[in-house]
Amino acid sequence: MTSAMKEYLRNIYKMAPGATLTRLAFEKWCVMAVESGVACLKTMARTIRQRMQGLLAY
Repeated sequence: MTSAMKEYLRNIYKMAPGATLTRLAFEKWCVMAVESGVACLKTMARTIRQRMQGLLAY
């Protein structure tokens, strides 16, 4: 599970062509991370949500 989540996260910028779809992809990842119950994924989801604007600006 965690390796699939890592790959999904790693490929978000390749999959999503614009900021709107990138935001949706990050949000989907965050939901899956929280639902997984894995502590490190939940922490990463919180960090992504806190830094979403910077990630989208990239």
